[in-house]
Amino acid sequence: MVKLFSLVVCALVLFTGCSDDDDADGIVGTWEMEVEYSFGGETNKTVTSWKFASDNTGNYNQVVNSEETSASAFSWTKDGEWYSVDYQDAEMTDIQVKITSLAGYKMLENKEEDTIAMKK
Repeated sequence: MVKLFSLVVCALVLFTGCSDDDDADGIVGTWEMEVEYSFGGETNKTVTSWKFASDNTGNYNQVVNSEETSASAFSWTKDGEWYSVDYQDAEMTDIQVKITSLAGYKMLENKEEDTIAMKK
């Protein structure tokens, strides 16, 4: 009886310790890239952010020197490790990204393997 109880406890620990839905919603939240650069004695700062909601929608915006230069709502879907971002603004190019990690930081990487944002 003790062996059976131990086996049941072990099985419960194994099955509750692993979860598939960590991957499904891993993109939900705010992802941001901040770049500061100087050119001709002038310093410029660009902040690009994506806010992914759990209902497969989101908002993108880009701010350069405190002025919004680009913004769009979007929808997103997941196919394997890739997320497709479909912007509502027809002038913006839809993208595909995946989540990667380095030194404990989660990052969004595009198909060209460029890091485009980090999770906040």
